[in-house]
Amino acid sequence: MYLVSSLHLFIDMIRPLIFAPEEGAAMRCPTDDSTIFAGWQVKLLCLIFLVSGASLSTWSSAAWGRELEGHHGLPPTEVLTLEQCIEMALKYNPEMAIARGKIESAQALSYGSWSQVLPAVNISLINGSRSIQGDRVFNQDVPVQTNPDGTVTMDRRETRQAGRSLANFQFNAAADFKLYDGGQAWNTIRRERQNVTNARFNLRAVRNKIAVEVISQYYQVLKSVRLEKLYSEQVGLNEELVKQVTSLLENGLVGKADELRARAQLNRMRVEWLNQKKAVLQARSALNTTLGRYRGALLSTQRLEDRDFVPAPLQASMDEYLASARSKNFEILRDRGIAVAARISERIARGIYWPVVTGSVSYARVSSELDRVYGRFGENWGLNIGLNVSLDLLKGALPRAEYLQAQANRIIAEETLEQTINAVTLAIETAVRDFEVSREIVGMGQESIANAEEALRLVEELYRIGEGTLLDVISARVDLLKTKTDIISSQYDIVIAAEKLKHASGQLQH
Repeated sequence: MYLVSSLHLFIDMIRPLIFAPEEGAAMRCPTDDSTIFAGWQVKLLCLIFLVSGASLSTWSSAAWGRELEGHHGLPPTEVLTLEQCIEMALKYNPEMAIARGKIESAQALSYGSWSQVLPAVNISLINGSRSIQGDRVFNQDVPVQTNPDGTVTMDRRETRQAGRSLANFQFNAAADFKLYDGGQAWNTIRRERQNVTNARFNLRAVRNKIAVEVISQYYQVLKSVRLEKLYSEQVGLNEELVKQVTSLLENGLVGKADELRARAQLNRMRVEWLNQKKAVLQARSALNTTLGRYRGALLSTQRLEDRDFVPAPLQASMDEYLASARSKNFEILRDRGIAVAARISERIARGIYWPVVTGSVSYARVSSELDRVYGRFGENWGLNIGLNVSLDLLKGALPRAEYLQAQANRIIAEETLEQTINAVTLAIETAVRDFEVSREIVGMGQESIANAEEALRLVEELYRIGEGTLLDVISARVDLLKTKTDIISSQYDIVIAAEKLKHASGQLQH
């Protein structure tokens, strides 16, 4: 809006200087004072307009950069370390807010469950009323004579009763409490307390899940960037190969087929490079999403190429990792707690078949005068103590349906727990295999690269002297690229597998 307004103002101010006939003629005369003033005015307005446009452009670029950045305070060009990424994800990832909300909800329900065993106390401090009755006229039998034998003679007469006004004041205090309900109340309290524990386990599980996702995606970004650099170098090498083959073709040393093969290999390598560029963008978008940022925000990660990627062998056996997971993995602990809560819910549903015993105590003071309600406490009072035993003999199919539902939920919770244990077991086995295989690949990496480079050198030499084929050269280049790709991937896969193993076995704490 500011840019459009400035443009309209600029046009309105220079229109008389450009399109007015007399001033247009004056501008064509270099000796006219009005011409000099008009030219100076146009230049000044142009300068103001350009400065305003530049300022607006700078402000818009900064605002767009902040929007693309999508991060809370860090500039988009700052290099983020792994620790910063984990801290950011634990703070801004929506799953953390959801997990915290579940804890608050469970705590509220746990607090409210105590209402089933605590007495309900009600106090009415003052209850005043006044009833006004007008004159009443009615017919009724009244005694008119007493006979010698003691009998009374009655006669129906018209009776008149004068109107009156009556006041009534009351003070009431009552308490109702449940003495027995088949264990439903106390089991509800135990279930809600268990749900609070489950929600806390869920928060820890979500924290560790987000942390291992950040670690995996962080190293995935590093791996993708290194592979993209490797493919970029291979494109350059294949371009040099095309130039060499073209030179040999011009000298009549090779055929046209070799040049076509070299160009085809160059195009294939360019396709691989483009795909790897896409993989870099996808890896950064995935990491940004986990960090709670806009997925298109600029992201730069710390380079770890100098790090030793060959760790020591695993110090524990598979059985030890599985035993650790059963006692420390928060997903297993959460689902185990959910199964416990489901069994308690089944007992609650069974308790509906038992009688309910309730008690009540009430104290009341009643008088037509207010001072007698709040004074003379030895008068005008009443105390009532009650006991009630009730049993639902027939409520249709509802009790049976609630019990069957609770029973089914208990079975579902137990099967879910077993499924979680199986998934964690599979994750541990997969992580151990990935760690061992990647470690072996990295361990023989230097030798593999040296052998592939030597093989490439030999076939290139044979091709230069006319005793080899271009297919041999291309094949050797592909083998070397595949070897380097496998080693680079394995270097990062080792770290990812180790962190996933810690997470699955319950040894990752964040």
